[in-house]
Amino acid sequence: MQQAIRSIGTRLNMLEAQSLQALGFYGVTRELARLAGASGAAILLLDPDARYLIQARAMMMDGELVGSTREDCMGTPCQVVAEGRELLIDRGLRRLFPGDTLCELFELEGYAGVPLRREGGKVFGLVATFFREPVDNGGLIMEVLRVAGRLVGPGLVERISPWPG
Repeated sequence: MQQAIRSIGTRLNMLEAQSLQALGFYGVTRELARLAGASGAAILLLDPDARYLIQARAMMMDGELVGSTREDCMGTPCQVVAEGRELLIDRGLRRLFPGDTLCELFELEGYAGVPLRREGGKVFGLVATFFREPVDNGGLIMEVLRVAGRLVGPGLVERISPWPG
């Protein structure tokens, strides 16, 4: 366990040293999934005019691009994070969110997500990881997501990839 913590710490430092502009959204998402030992990860932005409409800036499952999905997140774990709360579900995700089509499609068991905030605290998006197996190191995963959230700041996100008009 100590070795895993040191390894993740080293990789987080490397991720922080690289800029989002250098890695791109897909590079950060790929690294998030790898660092967290997740089946997938996503960087999602909220529509400024529709509170629960999210747009995937990068979403990957099993190392493959899922695409740029745009959907309502009501009734999903992303809704909880869009409302400004961190969320970790270590098992039973599909049972807790039976209407979530992505959970069903990818047979997800666990989820971790943190909100992305503007100065002043307003949530503009979220960073999330998805798991097919139960999550057994949730504290570490949440810290990985918090670091990623600091990397994916609002000014940088809007310069690279504003909400589509």
